[in-house]
Amino acid sequence: MNEINVSVSVPKAIGESSKITMFGTDSVFNIITNNTSSDVYERIFTNERKFNRFVLVYLNGERIKEPSTMLSNINNEIDIIIPMAGG
Repeated sequence: MNEINVSVSVPKAIGESSKITMFGTDSVFNIITNNTSSDVYERIFTNERKFNRFVLVYLNGERIKEPSTMLSNINNEIDIIIPMAGG
């Protein structure tokens, strides 16, 4: 099984960014929830497991609107932008 590298970038004002290596693919939702603190997670997602309407999420430079999006590359960057969060 191939290694998949993921970099999760969040605004410094709300949490810490992380880099992980996985064996196999996973959804953006699972990657963010498993690799960020609950404070960060609560700012990004609604109770319905959708992105908060004020959050912009980019996967490898392209905006995504569905947390169920699966990673497909060996190297991935998830950038989370929350206007007015600073950082």
